[in-house]
Amino acid sequence: MAREIITDDFGQVKLGEQVLPGVIQQIEIECNVRVDMEEVPGQSGSSKQPQGYEDAKITIRIVLPTDEESNCYSKVAELERSFKKVDSQAKPYVYRIVNKHAAARGISQVVYQGLRTTEGNGDDTITAEISLLEFKPVVVKTEQITAKKATTAQPADGQYVVKKGDTMWGIARTYGISLADLVKANPQIENPNLIYPGQRINIPAKKQAVAAGSSPAVDDDVV
Repeated sequence: MAREIITDDFGQVKLGEQVLPGVIQQIEIECNVRVDMEEVPGQSGSSKQPQGYEDAKITIRIVLPTDEESNCYSKVAELERSFKKVDSQAKPYVYRIVNKHAAARGISQVVYQGLRTTEGNGDDTITAEISLLEFKPVVVKTEQITAKKATTAQPADGQYVVKKGDTMWGIARTYGISLADLVKANPQIENPNLIYPGQRINIPAKKQAVAAGSSPAVDDDVV
């Protein structure tokens, strides 16, 4: 049976059939754009280039009171033991999350990232924040990359039509050329940081392999 993290309408968190201590106070989901700093020829310094989105982070905030059953410290210890487990290869477990909020954000699988606890001065209550990180299987990421390449295949006339979300850096990377070469082939673009859907981008041919004994050219995009 697949391991599941379940949140119900009664404010409980279940790990499979196990009901974890505490009451849910809040569930927060955050997903941010992923950017890289890239130097653009003709401009001083580097600029941010969007490169897709980070995996989403889910934070489940739980209140752990001291009651007749156990104190707040025992409850923290139980949460720590329940989540901080690994498989036979010492890898964190992947969980299927059953939660309406997560489903609305398209999140179905997560891994445990960490536990943060906060205690007030002289208070018998601890607030715990369970951090979960969205998990995307390798096969899904491979399919997404393949689909992206298929939709950005180089046209016969050596031009590419800009789509929403494209960047010069991303186009150069797709076609295996340097950003400097792409910018040089498109003098009509005054600002390489600003391209718009429908624009035609000239795709220069890849440079031929360097002959034996000669010095290789420096590629600005080599990481």
